Amino acid sequence: MELPDQERVKAVHWPVLSAEMAAYHLRRFGTAEDRYEPPMRDGLAAGAVVTTEQYLTAQRGRPALRAEVDRALGRVDAIALPTLAVDPPEIGRTVVKLGGRPEEAVAAMVRLTSLANHTGHPAVSVPPGTAPKGRPAGIQLIGRHYDEHRLLSIAGGLEALS
Repeated sequence: MELPDQERVKAVHWPVLSAEMAAYHLRRFGTAEDRYEPPMRDGLAAGAVVTTEQYLTAQRGRPALRAEVDRALGRVDAIALPTLAVDPPEIGRTVVKLGGRPEEAVAAMVRLTSLANHTGHPAVSVPPGTAPKGRPAGIQLIGRHYDEHRLLSIAGGLEALS
């Protein structure tokens, strides 16, 4: 089973997320950005400069991602992935190592969950245990469209094992 390349998912995720986040927050809170911590302010600033072309190009990438996940789910009831690609960082840490390279902490933490966000597949995270240093760890399950009942049944069975 093969899932979409993470760089393609990221190319869809960040322009869409940034632009929509900025549109929502800047409209709702206007210029009260001082109410936000620096990482959120940085995200709002990045989203405010996403062009219409960048946004639409990212949106056009979504159907191909969805088709690839549909193909992968054609052979299994659910896809199991770690919820996070990295151990949860300490509070205040903005950069983590992913594959030996530095990456922005928020980007690393949403790396695996952003796929279902853009394909529309139902997903659930089951907390089976803890990662090193006692931080929480979870398993993300992705299911077929309109098959939430089966996905939640699988998640319930997995959770009962923990």
